Amino acid sequence: MSKGRRTAVTLEVADFYYQGEDAYFGIEHRVSGALTDATAVPTVTVTDHVGAALFTAQDSTKDSTGDYHYECVIPAAAVCGDMKVQVSSTYDSITRLDVAVSQIRETIV
Repeated sequence: MSKGRRTAVTLEVADFYYQGEDAYFGIEHRVSGALTDATAVPTVTVTDHVGAALFTAQDSTKDSTGDYHYECVIPAAAVCGDMKVQVSSTYDSITRLDVAVSQIRETIV
């Protein structure tokens, strides 16, 4: 393995979200293991199980050095099933992606 600089982005999501529920996605950006600010604000894209976009390339919010989050409301009419959350983060000219799968569940009234 190269001993050069290593960049990584990590995405944290809940196992599932209900339709109409507030969602919070945690994002960490690291360079050589240390939390480091990305060159540009990481963006988040969320799609449902058929690939329809719920949110596209939305800017995350910086909490502290290398630590970001994205908050949204899962649409009340979102199709239930798997939901793919993808974060894109760039440091210098290197872009890293992380993808997590969660679920959208029907709201119980």
